[in-house]
Amino acid sequence: MAALVALSVLLPRESAAADEDPVDEPATTQGDPRYASELVARARTMHLAEEVEWLRLGHWHLGPDRTMLGEADGPLFWLAAHGKRDPQAELDATLRAIWDPQPADERIQHPFCRFPARMMWLDSRLHFDVLRLPNRGCARYAHFLAKLRPAGAALVFSSYFLNSPASAFGHTFLRIHKAGRTHENELLDTGVDFAATVDTGNALLYAIKGLAGMFPGAFHALPYYYKVREYNDYESRDLWEYELALSPQALAMLVAHLWEEGSTYFDYFYLSENCSYHVLAAIEVSDPSLDLLGHVKFPLVPIDTVRALFDNPGLVRKIRYRPSLRSNLRREMSALTPEQADFVAALVANADEPAPPSMSAPDVARALDAASDVVDVREAKAVLKADDPRVERLKQRILERRADIAIPTAVIPPPVPLDQMPHAGHPTARFALGTGYSPDLGGEYFELRHRLALHDLADPPVGFPQTAAIEFLPFSLRLYPKARSLELEDLSILRVVSLSPWARFQRPMSWMVDAGAARVRDDGCPGCLAGYAKLAAGATAAFGADDAFALFALAAVNVQYSSGMHGAGDSDVRPGIGPIGGVRWRAARTLVLTASASLAWLPDANPALTWVAEGSARWGLAPDVALGVDLRWQPLAVAGSFSAFVYY
Repeated sequence: MAALVALSVLLPRESAAADEDPVDEPATTQGDPRYASELVARARTMHLAEEVEWLRLGHWHLGPDRTMLGEADGPLFWLAAHGKRDPQAELDATLRAIWDPQPADERIQHPFCRFPARMMWLDSRLHFDVLRLPNRGCARYAHFLAKLRPAGAALVFSSYFLNSPASAFGHTFLRIHKAGRTHENELLDTGVDFAATVDTGNALLYAIKGLAGMFPGAFHALPYYYKVREYNDYESRDLWEYELALSPQALAMLVAHLWEEGSTYFDYFYLSENCSYHVLAAIEVSDPSLDLLGHVKFPLVPIDTVRALFDNPGLVRKIRYRPSLRSNLRREMSALTPEQADFVAALVANADEPAPPSMSAPDVARALDAASDVVDVREAKAVLKADDPRVERLKQRILERRADIAIPTAVIPPPVPLDQMPHAGHPTARFALGTGYSPDLGGEYFELRHRLALHDLADPPVGFPQTAAIEFLPFSLRLYPKARSLELEDLSILRVVSLSPWARFQRPMSWMVDAGAARVRDDGCPGCLAGYAKLAAGATAAFGADDAFALFALAAVNVQYSSGMHGAGDSDVRPGIGPIGGVRWRAARTLVLTASASLAWLPDANPALTWVAEGSARWGLAPDVALGVDLRWQPLAVAGSFSAFVYY
């Protein structure tokens, strides 16, 4: 790109001090207003409004009526009255706006300063004559750049956090590397993410508004250490950083466009125009040779964003792993002796607990380090908000005792868990064809299964949490040849399973939520399709490397509805309560076996009890292909099937 406009934007006449809020001043000269018409005419002759760079800068895409539609919903992003639907009108207005007077409202930037990426790209194509432009400085943008000092960028994937609906599928954001920073002070870099501005704590209302695009979404920039505290520490989520191989020109365009997007908002759609979509769109603006959004599908989950990077060879320069505080604590505790572990437990209860006489100073130091991390994990909320005096005193006293031991903490780089690299996992959508047999349902049947996203407990485990599952719209259809009938066997709107294993210093709750419709095969509703909702909570114990063998026990409440059901009080509604137990065993890197059973007491219904037992074995042949065997046993039917799974 040409340097003239870039210099006029980046170097204001007077630089504001770092702690001041700079204000853009009016242009000192007006340039040649006739030049605007010349530029518009040249741009039209060159058909610049049709070029991919311009369409990406305005986030224009073909709408359902085959006309262009811009995605930004804030009014300040559009300079032309119909710019949202007319890229040509917006380009004309952008060029003419260079000569607009300074806005009377100081909170609104002049278009020349509000749209540095547009100006840089237009200059690269039209080669502005700087002597005919107004002499204008952009102090706010220059101040932003001075604080950011961009030297590189990375896309960061924050692993799955099932305790928050907004983060259950993972999260992605950008990290802008600051020039001159080293690995030791990288936390002073800047994190930039796109997030919805939520105005409700009601889960149902949140889901409705998030799916319907009723939340405004906006970009925010914060010091990277804030993001690390939020995700790494408070939510115990591992971070994976994918460093992007962007040229200096591409990096400048990315940063300039992020500034442009800061003046607007986008309607936030949980399944499509979400955090990952807009971060990916911003990266795509930086370089016209990139094709990122073309490699994602509906619904767009954050891990698809990461995979889109690898669909552009050479874009990812390096991968870095930043383990969560919980991951570090597990690794730390596994290296302690039983005596040290006992001392850690005593310290967490009483920070003044004396060390065992037999314990050496280095061992005491390691125990104190571990005790400090235990407090951080167990009291993450209190540590983050600093609002609990008891926790503050406990943490402070442990740190004081640690400071009295003049032995530095050994900093050992964490091993990178290759099996957990997010981009190495299977694609999120899944299609399966199988054949099965049930002596109670007429013999042979054929089964079609499909899921939009994301992962279940039996799927190939590489790249996903070992003891968690989240599925969006999984369903199965069965064809019974003898009866010549096609039936919906089950359909789930959303199924989430979080089996969080207990450890010595951690007692997380395991839970499950599921809602949809499924065939009931007991005397209360033989073969009927019933709607259901289920909620369960309990505990999980895990053994072996990476929780290879997990046992869980949950207490569940559920309700079913069908017009043909013998429910409570002879109604169509059947509430139930009872236990769920099961096991998941990762027998090999590509072989997973699961088994579970549930028993439900059905008050005032007929029958008074019902149960279901299930088992599966899934063998991953490749990242996108697996074979599976499934068994299901209910009071009136037993069935088994063999299926081939394709992930895409």
